[in-house]
Amino acid sequence: MDVLIPVPWKNDVCAVLKKGDSDKIVVKIDTAQLTWQAAFPNDTRFDLFDTLADALSKGEMNGRNITNMREPGEIYEFLFSRDSRLFVGKINLCPDRQSVIIYSAHISLKGQKL
Repeated sequence: MDVLIPVPWKNDVCAVLKKGDSDKIVVKIDTAQLTWQAAFPNDTRFDLFDTLADALSKGEMNGRNITNMREPGEIYEFLFSRDSRLFVGKINLCPDRQSVIIYSAHISLKGQKL
């Protein structure tokens, strides 16, 4: 069920992504890094961070609260776009609110649906 993603969550995630500290950002290889590189072969991890931060910074955003991941934290899945293509992102704001896990950054296979 879609919910409005909380502004404090978005702000904290954006702050971590904008710092770009690799010790504070885990990118899952198969569901985020490799799929993003397949879509944008010349991008670096920092381009992914910037794209996600930019998407989360743009006003209200709906998504799904995810509660079944192994790692603790506050997790949201959401749609975002780049270069006229729609992507699915899934990010965990860890309990310290100073680190994140990027689970997904791939082309949406369901169109406008999560």
